[in-house]
Amino acid sequence: MLIWGWRTRFKTLMEGMFHCPGCGGDRHYAHKQARTWFTLFFLPVIPLKMLGEHVECQTCRKGYDLRVLSLPTSAALVEQLAAATREALVWLLRIDGPPAARHAAVGVLSRAAGAPWSEAALDADLAQLDTAQLPARLRQLGDVMSEHGKEQFLGSVAEVAAAGGMVGDDSRRALGDIAAGLGMTPAHARGVIDQVTHPTR
Repeated sequence: MLIWGWRTRFKTLMEGMFHCPGCGGDRHYAHKQARTWFTLFFLPVIPLKMLGEHVECQTCRKGYDLRVLSLPTSAALVEQLAAATREALVWLLRIDGPPAARHAAVGVLSRAAGAPWSEAALDADLAQLDTAQLPARLRQLGDVMSEHGKEQFLGSVAEVAAAGGMVGDDSRRALGDIAAGLGMTPAHARGVIDQVTHPTR
């Protein structure tokens, strides 16, 4: 007597770390592929139709669309945020960098890095750091940051621009470009910048 049928099997194509929407944190994942097999005596013998692929969290076991892998992990987001802060401040200080603004930049960079930042490190960045990746980095951050997060980022950069007193037209345009890169509207950006540069209003 022959016992035959069909069975769906899952093959793991890749493993790694991702930000699990269900768990709300960085978790291990398995990228799996589903395929129907013809079985004989309950053993898969002939591969049939490919059913698709998904990402499975190894903690909560929930399945997600592959697009979830394009989102940065929390660890990667922290690195991106620190790098974007460095690049944005260097770009701004190259436009207008009075001593008060440089001192404020050291404080903002220390907060972003989670460790003391030195003026020597800032000088090295001003001399050598390539800011060409800043627009792409801002777009990626803008895709995953909340409105509050965007406001905090722009506000910290505006804090440096305002540290020297008046915010010049070139610096204000740079702040507007940074806000646009994050996906903020001009009106939203002006509100954040004005709140930082004129806190008593």
